[in-house]
This record gives sequence, structure tokens and C-alpha cells, in this order.
Amino acid sequence: DEAIQQEIEEARVGTRGNIQQHEWDGKACAKRLYDERKEMELKHVALVQKVEAERQEKVDSARLLPVRSASDPALAERLDGFKHIGHRLHAVQAARDDERRRIKMQVEAQTMAECDKVNQNLLARGGVVGDRHHQLFEEAADRASRRNKKKWENLESDQMSRSEHSVAQHRQALTDLSRLHDLHAENQHRLNKTSEEAIKKAELNTDLIRQSAEKGRCNTKNAYRDVSSRHKEMHPFQEHPGSKELRDSRQMKTDHPLGFGNRGGRHSLLAKDKSRSCIESVDHVLSAVNQIVATRANCTPEESQLNALRDLMEPLSALMQEYKDAARDAELSGEGAEWLRNAQCMRLFHDGCLMEDLDGWHECTQPDTLMQTVDDFDVLMELAAKAQAQLLLKVGPEGGEGDADKIAKRWPIGAKWNHPRATKKAQFAYNPGIKPRGSAVAKAFVRFGPSERENRYRHLLDLARCGLVFADGAMLREGLNQIIDRFEVIQVLNYYNKDHQNLLGQKHIEVLIVLKCPEPFICELRLEEMSYFIAREKASPHIEKIQKTMANLYS
Repeated sequence: DEAIQQEIEEARVGTRGNIQQHEWDGKACAKRLYDERKEMELKHVALVQKVEAERQEKVDSARLLPVRSASDPALAERLDGFKHIGHRLHAVQAARDDERRRIKMQVEAQTMAECDKVNQNLLARGGVVGDRHHQLFEEAADRASRRNKKKWENLESDQMSRSEHSVAQHRQALTDLSRLHDLHAENQHRLNKTSEEAIKKAELNTDLIRQSAEKGRCNTKNAYRDVSSRHKEMHPFQEHPGSKELRDSRQMKTDHPLGFGNRGGRHSLLAKDKSRSCIESVDHVLSAVNQIVATRANCTPEESQLNALRDLMEPLSALMQEYKDAARDAELSGEGAEWLRNAQCMRLFHDGCLMEDLDGWHECTQPDTLMQTVDDFDVLMELAAKAQAQLLLKVGPEGGEGDADKIAKRWPIGAKWNHPRATKKAQFAYNPGIKPRGSAVAKAFVRFGPSERENRYRHLLDLARCGLVFADGAMLREGLNQIIDRFEVIQVLNYYNKDHQNLLGQKHIEVLIVLKCPEPFICELRLEEMSYFIAREKASPHIEKIQKTMANLYS
């Protein structure tokens, strides 16, 4: 605005700076304006590039966390055998790339040899070498370059002519801005009119679609009525063969089996349930659970026992509805839901560096293997009790090392501790207690027994555990950052991510940390929102009923 006012004042007095009025030249003015504009654009581009480079440097520096050293030399010696896996994978990939390049060069050499042979045969017969396609390609490229050059020359000349014309025609009209206001008002009126026409057109299309749908339904009913009447006139004692397909879907009898993928020999759980006309998500979940348990137990329930599975429809539907309500409440409670869905899991790569999965996989390396330092189950449970006391002290109350023996009385199993000191963003922490011996033995046998056998117990990483509950996703995100800064974190699993979601809809973040009691021991912190915590408490009776029914059915 100041530059425009200065131009107006200079034009009014008859001079522009040191230039006299009789020395005005349209071409010189246009060139000067063009050079000034070009210089401003170059400065703007340089500034944008500088800001982008600084931002990218900050992102790259904040992406990698500092390397975490091993908690104990014994643990480092145990994990030392895995540090060469990344080098081996890199070498294998490099060998594959070399083999591909060698095969590509060999194929190209064979192709060139065949082309030379064909050209020699053509020359021997008096023909012409077949390189006409190369000449055509070069001619086309030459024509395209000339056409582009001419296009840019015409564009520059057009810009120069418009600049000269604008300077020559509007030199004396700099003080009149009414034309600009008129043009702006005309453009705004045109935009409003276009938007009104678009809205009217959309409403008209909606009405046409609704009328077409109504007309189609009427035609279908009339056609069915005509066909049925003609069939009854010709065959008064027979039913029309297409009447079953044209009935309302709510009155159709279903013969669908429970779930998907059932083969011959599998029983249909819904064949006798005439009220259900389609397969729902509850059917799919129950079918998947039933097939998994049947595969594990290597048996199939008898026909007389299928009523027990049908009875599980009601508790399973209530269980899934609880988690659906929790997901809806979490979406409406805060701003962190989108971040939780897109956040990546974090693991240890390169012998102790906590990185996101995408960054680690981009470098063609696999994460470090995590395991306890003890294989004996009884010793492991004793260490878990000590680690549980240390974990509760670091998460909940304020106290010294001497309070570890009294923590069980101050914070019993199943109780909550308001305002935990592990993170001030959490509303409360709860103590689920150490993992029961029966659950630990079953988990080790089912998940790690086939591959590890007698060493299967060292893979139990959730023996000592504690939970933190947050108001919404934004608070959970801040709490996770504080826990990563406060504890020695070795793994973060995000069950909000679509790659880790389960059938029921449970969502939380699982964090593995290392504590010394006095030996290094891996513990688990469970971070979840208030809505999912309440849903899990309400769903526990339904889960117990389903577990008892499946145990009785396959025992």
C-alpha cells in the first residue's frame, strides 16, 4: 500500500524519483518492473528453501532417540549373538542386488549381440541397418524442444507486450481505484450465482434419484404381482418357482454356517435359527474363536453340544457392544484419537536403539530379541515378585527403597492409586498383581513351547505389570512421552494401530521397561484411556462365561 501511494504521489507531482516526466519510457519501465519482480521471487524462493531445510533438519534430529546401553553386562553377553543378524541380512540383500545386475548386463549383452548379427545379415543381403526407430526418436525430441522453445518465447513476448500496454494506458489513472472495486464486486456476484446454481442442481438431482428409486420399487412390486397372478391362473395349485427369491429378506430361512470358510464336516450353528437372516460380526468372531480352539484341541464338538455355542451369542454381542461404545466415547473425548491410530510401534534396533518400526525396516534390519535373563520358572516368579514391588514404587507412591516390603499393604491387588508419580498426565494407576502361575504356564506352553521347549519361560515379559489410565488420547500421548524419558523403555506396542487390532476391539498401548531388582527384569506398563478401562471391567463377566463354556466344550 505504501509503494502504491508513493507511486501515486510521484505521478501527481510529475516525477518518479530521479526520472523526469519527459524521460518516461514504456519499455524501460516494464523491464524495471520485471527485474524487480524477478528479484523478489528469487529472494522468496531462497527463504522458503532455507525454512524447509531447517524444518527437515529438526525432524531428522528428533526422529532417532539416543542409544540406550545395556542394563547389565550379563544381559549384553546374552544378547551379543544377535548383533550380527543385521550385517548378515545386509550382505544377503547386497548379493541379490549384484546377481540382478549381473543377469541384467548379461541379457543386454545377448540382446546387443543378436542385434549386431541381424544387422550384419541385412548388410550382407544388401539391406539397410534397422536403426530407423532411433532416428525417429531423435527427430521427435528435436521437434518437441523447438516447440517448447517457441512456446516460451511467445509467452515472454506476450508478457512484455501486456506490461507495455498497461504502463501506456493506465499511466494517468493510478489514482482511480474504483475500477478494481467494481471488478471485485462483479467477481463476487458471479461466484455467488454459480454456488446457488450448483445447490439447485444438486437438489434437483437428489429429487430425480428419489423419484427413480420409488418408481423402480413400484415397478418391481407390480411385475411380481402380475407374474404371480398369471402363474396362479395357469397353475392354481402350484407355487411360483421364483417366489422364494422375491420374499422379504426378514422372512427368508437361512442355511448359512457360523462364520466363513467352514468346510465339509463342520456343523452349521445357525441352520436352526430362523430369526437370523445374515452373518454379522458376532458370528464371524465366534466362528474364528471356535475354529482356533478346535485346531488347538484337535477335535470338533458333537451336534448335541452346539447349543452351548449358540448360547454364547448373547454375551459375545454384549462384550463387543461395550468396546464399540468405548471407541465412540474415545473419539468424542479429545484430540488424540487420530494420533493414536497413526502412531507406529517402537522396538530396539542396532543393538539398543529405540526406533519406530518403519525406520528400522527401512534399513533392512530386524528388531533385537527380548527375553528374561532366567530360564527357571520358580526363580523367575520370585524375581517377578521383587520386580512388582519395585515397579509399584516407581509408578505410584512416593517412598524409598525401604518401602518395597510395605507396598503390598499400601497398594493391594486391584486397588487404584490417584495421581501417580510416573506421569502427572494419568488420572490414576491400578495394580493388577503379578501374573498368576497357571496363566503364565499356559501362555508359555501355547505360545513359546513348540519352538523353545524347556526355555519357554524366559519369553514371559508381562509377569510384573502395572496399568495407567488417562482421560483421553491427548493425555495418553503426553504420558507416553514422559514414560519414555523417565524409564528405560525397550519396546512400545500400539494396539490402536490397524495392524495390531483384535477381533473384540480392545485398544491400549503396551510399554516394556527394564528394572533392576537387583538383576535386570523386564516389566510391562499398560496405558489405556478411561473409556476402554471401564469397558474392560464391564466385559470381564462376559469373558469369564465364554472361557468357561469353551473349556467345558473342549475338555
